[in-house]
Amino acid sequence: MSGAQTRLIPANTTLLQPGSRFFRVVDALNYQAQSLLASNSQQSQTIANMQTQINTLNSQVATIQSQITALQNEDTNLQNQINTINTRLANAGIP
Repeated sequence: MSGAQTRLIPANTTLLQPGSRFFRVVDALNYQAQSLLASNSQQSQTIANMQTQINTLNSQVATIQSQITALQNEDTNLQNQINTINTRLANAGIP
């Protein structure tokens, strides 16, 4: 651990002398805590990225659903036109 880093667990000057077993344990715990904080930060960023992707996908799904509705409306209009033509043909005596 470099001198510029902040220790999460303060070293007790009477019990935790550099090189002592307890000092090494505190350093190991500090390293683990720093690693967990970094990992948590990375996971938070990953979650934020995934949420952005989910929002993009939800928007795309909404666009597709809107297009499906438009196509269904167009299909209904075409079916109505076909029925109108068939009715006119039948009324004109054309089978």
